[in-house]
Amino acid sequence: MAAPPTTEQLKEAFYLFDNDKDGEAPWQDLQIGMNALGFTPTPDQISACFKQAKVDPNKPMKQMDFIHLMQEVVKLPSDEPALLEAFKVFDREHTGFVNIADLRKVMESIPDRLEDAQIDAMMKEADDGTGKIEYANFVKVMIGQPK
Repeated sequence: MAAPPTTEQLKEAFYLFDNDKDGEAPWQDLQIGMNALGFTPTPDQISACFKQAKVDPNKPMKQMDFIHLMQEVVKLPSDEPALLEAFKVFDREHTGFVNIADLRKVMESIPDRLEDAQIDAMMKEADDGTGKIEYANFVKVMIGQPK
């Protein structure tokens, strides 16, 4: 089973159709972003996405609109309290930080694990040079909220 796209991958997919890189793009180009993520939606599915997102297709789509919509489409984890609880299991010292090496070992051992390149990208994004991540902020990034 393929892993759902990360927030970073969703951002990259958005910029494929955000031609002037201003954080906005026409909703009519939603299919380009979905195709970049491996989805091949029909026109009816695209219409359902518009309806689900309750958008005016005449107004520009913002990057966060796309991320939230795609999280819904692919059912990415977006339950912040549940994700925080999952990270607390690895926070042995109750500091709000998780050791990246420990987190990597866990991620590499799960059956439906991400590919090495995906794990590497996540670890690179999360590491501020300390070898630990502040997981409350990382969870916000995972679910597409500002830190």
